[in-house]
Amino acid sequence: MPSNATCARPSPSSIPTAPSTKSYEPEAIIATRQPLNPRPSHCYLAYLTDRVLVAANEPELYGTQYTHDPDGLNLRPQAVADSDRLGERRAAMGLEPAAEYDQRMRGY
Repeated sequence: MPSNATCARPSPSSIPTAPSTKSYEPEAIIATRQPLNPRPSHCYLAYLTDRVLVAANEPELYGTQYTHDPDGLNLRPQAVADSDRLGERRAAMGLEPAAEYDQRMRGY
């Protein structure tokens, strides 16, 4: 059952970097579906799922991934599949409403 707590956004300095994440992300999603103890938070699975979809040039499901406009000045969300049900999907994974997340991402 998903938690009602929102997923804390890590600080950029606490996120490890790698030359390319595309090679291991699909395996990471498969690994999170296996029984784990402790089980990862649903919200992290949502972030990972969206990241893999965006890397595959597919619309994301949870609206967690952003990009810059071509001019590099404005931050905008990536394309989302079935946007009419975005709120339902986000709530089921313990994510904050999309409008609140958008404000936080843009620094408002």
